[in-house]
Amino acid sequence: MSDMVTKTNLLNELTPLKDEWCIKVKIIRLWKLTVFKNPLETWKIEMVLQDEEENKIVATVKQSFCPKFEKSLEEGKCIYISNFGVGESQGSPYIVDNDYKINFYKSTVVTPCDTYNGPIYGFRHVYFYLCMYTDLIGDLTSCGNIEHATVDGDKRPFIRLELEDVSGNKLRNITLWSDYAHQLNNALGDRQNLGHVVIILQFMKHKIYKRQPAISTMFGATKLYINDDIPDIHNFKNLLLEHRGLEGDDHHVTHLTTFSGYSIKHDFLNNLQKVTINDIRDIGKIMSCVVVATVKKIERESDWWYLACVKCNHSAKQTSVPEKDEYGVVVKKRSVFKCTNKECKTQETDVEYKYKIPLRVMDSTGSFSLTLFDRQAHPILDRSAAELLQEVRKNGDMDILPKDFNKLLENTYAFKVDIKEFNIENNKHIYGISQLTNDTDIIKELIKKESDDQEIQSNSQSTAIELIAQPLSSFMSPPSGNNHAKDVLSVTGDNIASREDEKSTATSPGKSKLRNVIDVENDQDFSSTKKKLLSPKKEKEEE
Repeated sequence: MSDMVTKTNLLNELTPLKDEWCIKVKIIRLWKLTVFKNPLETWKIEMVLQDEEENKIVATVKQSFCPKFEKSLEEGKCIYISNFGVGESQGSPYIVDNDYKINFYKSTVVTPCDTYNGPIYGFRHVYFYLCMYTDLIGDLTSCGNIEHATVDGDKRPFIRLELEDVSGNKLRNITLWSDYAHQLNNALGDRQNLGHVVIILQFMKHKIYKRQPAISTMFGATKLYINDDIPDIHNFKNLLLEHRGLEGDDHHVTHLTTFSGYSIKHDFLNNLQKVTINDIRDIGKIMSCVVVATVKKIERESDWWYLACVKCNHSAKQTSVPEKDEYGVVVKKRSVFKCTNKECKTQETDVEYKYKIPLRVMDSTGSFSLTLFDRQAHPILDRSAAELLQEVRKNGDMDILPKDFNKLLENTYAFKVDIKEFNIENNKHIYGISQLTNDTDIIKELIKKESDDQEIQSNSQSTAIELIAQPLSSFMSPPSGNNHAKDVLSVTGDNIASREDEKSTATSPGKSKLRNVIDVENDQDFSSTKKKLLSPKKEKEEE
């Protein structure tokens, strides 16, 4: 077929409006997704295809067709493809500038091609501040050590770095995950006398964080080049020397410190009180606590997004301001956004879409509402609020929730919940989430800690009940000389009644001593290991 094909289509000509297409492309990236808990079985094949005029498109082979096409699809090969479907790229990786994607059918035909006159690698380098749907090339200036973060219950390694282009512009917010982190770490070795380390990141994930580009690798799709022997890297090194006079010996890679020393594990296990949903309703003071609960649904009573001030992340409202001419006459009105935060001094602000997802969560004691904001939602959903909102609007029904929200449902998290003055004064039980984790180790320790506290409290109560049930004569001071009997009221770890108390009540046993035992049991601070009680809401004292 490679010699017989006379008519082919370019990738930018493809539309879903017809079926008869034939394309000549090179597979410039291919990755396979495996079946859960069975890495030997392919669940889906994803590819980035490029034609001879550098147009690109993502192509997908679903699980049932993988055995047929797996051997004929190989990264770097040039092939003809015919009899395939063209659909919208919704749900596909956002790594190429194309609104459509290719879906393989059972009847799709793949034939090898002998010649290909397009670019070998398909790089598309631009300046750092214009990195959407492009590839990055830069000189490594700073690099951190490998760290670990919990994602979907698994601990994944990552490494942060900074790159600099030939003009001296720096891109500081770059994160490599999993195998890409190890690839860079191994390439740097002992990090001594590295000289210029030129890195190319192709097909990565682009975000905007605080109005600055943020880059991270995308599982399988991203391709990482580190000082490879290819023309693009050689040319970049020559430009460094030409534009900035930087020889390799003059360049040093500095250590990049972590963004924050905050430890979720330490905070959740040592700084916060573990409570149940039922407990939260009775808390009467401003505080933060941690609750372990399962997300049961996304509530629809309010929007899951809002327009945020880019400076402070508070909500912004659209309004109009009059524009006057030189005589003070209003000639037109201009639409602007103003921040609702009184402490934000920005009169007119730029805005961006942010998450505020209303969740309904449940534990064994009840359920309540939480609000998941952008800072915590974005890493879980792995998509920006603007992206999902655009998809929903494109589908034409704003009442339908994004499918990506299914990642939240029926998952158990430890939530750091903020109880604010508004909740207490207005008796409102909708709380904000300041941090969350689904780290199974943290959740298990929190549950175990609560069980241990309950057991200690139960044992303490049982001890007091046993003492109350004893004959009144048993509370009398024992005869002198009986050292063993002096410790009759001592409990290991918690001295319920001291020897001094015994002496003071030796001549007046009965109700007085009984009342002392009960009062001590009700004392919040009598035990160093007893679970601290929550501050109850203040109620009127009975007269």
